[in-house]
Amino acid sequence: MRRTFSVVKDVKMFSNFNEVKMRDLKRMERSNYNKLCFVYIAECRDKTLYTGIALDANERIKVHNTTNKSRYTRFRKPLKLIYTESCSNYTLARAREHEIKKFSRKKKLALVNN
Repeated sequence: MRRTFSVVKDVKMFSNFNEVKMRDLKRMERSNYNKLCFVYIAECRDKTLYTGIALDANERIKVHNTTNKSRYTRFRKPLKLIYTESCSNYTLARAREHEIKKFSRKKKLALVNN
């Protein structure tokens, strides 16, 4: 179900609409959204390729190898980091991850080898 918003009604909910905007902007500045992120490709034990994003790709691979949090990599350990690409913020990293995940295996390996 699609929810529609009434700008006038939503603005009246807050005492000052500009304060709300500034609060949200400050929250985003403190968050990881504006930090340098990495898109990474890891090779699993069964030779499949796993693509993800992280603030620290090497640390993320260690987490993949030591925990069972990721469903895909849970039974494909150990992972080996084969490619990283830096992005200036989280949004760009997500977009690039989505783009790379659409690639065929052949195209991903060509990206890794270049």
